[in-house]
Amino acid sequence: MLQISEFGLIEITRQRSRGNLERVLTRACPVCSGSGREKTDVTVALDLRRALLSPPHLFAVGETVRVRVRPAVAQLVAEDDPTLLADAEAALGVRLELVPDEGVDSSGFEILNG
Repeated sequence: MLQISEFGLIEITRQRSRGNLERVLTRACPVCSGSGREKTDVTVALDLRRALLSPPHLFAVGETVRVRVRPAVAQLVAEDDPTLLADAEAALGVRLELVPDEGVDSSGFEILNG
């Protein structure tokens, strides 16, 4: 707490306990040597999950849905956190095939069918 202000109010401040949200959800862009920002692999995977579960994607039950992703995102989903997209597969009744591709645009993924 600080002193009473000239308006007769008690001023209270707080210390920031978390980092900047942009810094948490993005990382320095490797192409431009850090002057820009790109989404982290986890953020891209969560965006992909959200995109799959939202309309207008209509998939046939049992269909294999191919998705181009950054190689690091494919590795994250396959090895580090395989449950990240499992609920989307179960909810849609499809099988996701992640195709690693360095040439994916800045969104980090591209749904090839659906």
